[in-house]
Amino acid sequence: MGLEKFLTKIVEDKVAISAKGATVEDIAHLEEIHSILLPESYKKLMLTIGDDCGRLVDHNEYDFYVRDLNKINTFVKERRKLLKAYGEVLVELPERVFYILG
Repeated sequence: MGLEKFLTKIVEDKVAISAKGATVEDIAHLEEIHSILLPESYKKLMLTIGDDCGRLVDHNEYDFYVRDLNKINTFVKERRKLLKAYGEVLVELPERVFYILG
């Protein structure tokens, strides 16, 4: 099932009855702050359920809402710098990696 069909189905089937999408401005702000370009498919997902996804997932299960992503990315990047400074060996990741926690 493609993304468009999936998004339509969860709204039609009332799984995402209280779904609320992120705004284009919210997404652009995330991209600007973290110097990234999010994939178009992810932007479509965020525009549909980026602020609330209804009953699709438990709100305590995943942190992928726009309101959480800046805090998550800032925290993880700062924590990785601190661990490196203390000599921890970390898996090398691209400089412009973007985190979504689940």
